[in-house]
Amino acid sequence: MEDQPNREVEQTEKVKDGSICGFVSLHRLLQASLSPNSSNRLLTRLNCGRALETISLPDSAQALSSKHDFDLQAIYVQADKEPLRQP
Repeated sequence: MEDQPNREVEQTEKVKDGSICGFVSLHRLLQASLSPNSSNRLLTRLNCGRALETISLPDSAQALSSKHDFDLQAIYVQADKEPLRQP
């Protein structure tokens, strides 16, 4: 597994400690490990059958994450309304 050419670390910049098996996110790990169809199906099932949407972050938040060397990502996740029952 260490010699796979599609590892996220090799494609972009080196990821520091705290990464997920050398990938910057679970999404990237799934994309590299599964077929595109399988990873998309898994990710959309986790989002009520809808595609994941990234949320753009304010420049101040991105600057703060860069200054303090941490990753900051935001995605919009759908959720079905929970059924409620009487107590």
